[in-house]
Amino acid sequence: MNARNFATGGLLLIALFSSAPLYASDYSSMMAQKSANKSIGDAGVKKKLSSEFSRWSGVKYRFGGTTMKGIDCSALVQKIYHSSFFGKASSHLPRTTEQQIKQGVKTKREDLRAGDLVFFQLSPKQKHVGIYIGGKKFIHASTSEGVIISTLDNSYWSERFA
Repeated sequence: MNARNFATGGLLLIALFSSAPLYASDYSSMMAQKSANKSIGDAGVKKKLSSEFSRWSGVKYRFGGTTMKGIDCSALVQKIYHSSFFGKASSHLPRTTEQQIKQGVKTKREDLRAGDLVFFQLSPKQKHVGIYIGGKKFIHASTSEGVIISTLDNSYWSERFA
């Protein structure tokens, strides 16, 4: 599955590790949603992500948090995906960054599309995840600023981006 297949119902995850290859995942269980999401397309994905960002923007970061009172990066990603693309009762996307990363296969940075998940290696044991929205930007839950949009060109993120 390539990055473009997200628009037809697959899910692509891009895992970014310091000096490690990129990874992607199609989550075969999500393929059951293929017909429901067939007509979303890139513009539709961007619109849904923009709407979700508006809803979550500014929510404070809280490790282990899963609500508007405080949320961590992987819970934010899971909530956005479930409410935007797969329904609130869905449990297809794993809860933790570590679990999300393990679902991956190789892909290239230039294949990033809106809706792809981007992962960063912050330290030997700490990873971070966000959702790519296009234009080298991604939504994520920052520990210092809460839910924001950042750019992959920012020196902090680019140094941790494989």
